[in-house]
Amino acid sequence: MINIPTSATGPVIASQLNIPARPWKKARMAKRVVAIRLQAMGDTVACLPYLQYLRHLLPADVRLDMLTNEETADIPRNIDLFNNVYAIGGGRNFKKQVFHGAMLIPSLFRNGYEVVLDLQNNELSRIIRRTIMPSAWTEF
Repeated sequence: MINIPTSATGPVIASQLNIPARPWKKARMAKRVVAIRLQAMGDTVACLPYLQYLRHLLPADVRLDMLTNEETADIPRNIDLFNNVYAIGGGRNFKKQVFHGAMLIPSLFRNGYEVVLDLQNNELSRIIRRTIMPSAWTEF
């Protein structure tokens, strides 16, 4: 079970928690969401239950994808949770990761992600998020 922080007036929103974000403001539900978690197998695995809960909350026609690194990509690829899993190569070398990330940006941009869940919150994930220009996003 996920505990959603609440206050006397209802759920606590990202701005109250000082989490950088641009909330979804459109009347309709977003149709394309991508989660980014680029490093650390344990951290990637730890975020999966939260993404599974999100999948449970979203309508079936909403696309939920994941962007991770090549080292951990087999885990999200082998569970029935994501429509697509993108993998960035380059190991732990930041310059190589940037190169491989740049090669993925056209595909990510073409998919028209409306929401980005940046679970990495590092320089590379911010570059990718800003480049694909989602309507809503959060960094954590």
